[in-house]
Amino acid sequence: MKTLNDVLNFLSDIPTINQGGCVISAFAVYKWLKKNNSLSDDFAILYLHYWDSDDMEVNTAFLSGESEEVTSCSHAIFRYNGKLYDSNGVHIIQSGTVYTLAITVEHIDRFVQASLKSYNWNSSFDRHRFVPLIERELELELEVALDY
Repeated sequence: MKTLNDVLNFLSDIPTINQGGCVISAFAVYKWLKKNNSLSDDFAILYLHYWDSDDMEVNTAFLSGESEEVTSCSHAIFRYNGKLYDSNGVHIIQSGTVYTLAITVEHIDRFVQASLKSYNWNSSFDRHRFVPLIERELELELEVALDY
C-alpha cells in the first residue's frame, strides 16, 4: 500500500473493524506510518470515552505510572496532520459529552498492548481472523493479544 488512503480503504473493508477493532486499526496505521517514515509531529491515538469518565481516569493513571490497570474505550481514532481519522477516513467526534485521552507516540506501544488485553473490549471483532490479515496486507508485526 502506497498511501494512507490505501491503508484506510483496506481497513474500512474489514468487517466489524469499528466494533472492537478500532484501536487495532489505529495502531496498524501508526505502525505503517512509522515504517514509512511518515509520522506527523502531532500523531496520537485518541481514546474516546462517551457517557462517563471512569475508564478514562483508569487509563490516565496508567499513563502517569500510578497504576498498571488499563482498559478499553468507546472508540479509538487517531490524529494525523491536524485531522482526526478512524478506518473510515476523517472522523467527526459526536456531539455530547466525550472524554478524550490522547496517547502520544512515546506511550503508544506499551499502552495499546496493555489496553488490548483488557476484559472489556467488544468481542465482535475477530482478532484471530483479522489481525493476521492486517499484518500480512500492511507488511507489519502488530504483536497484539489475540485473546482477551
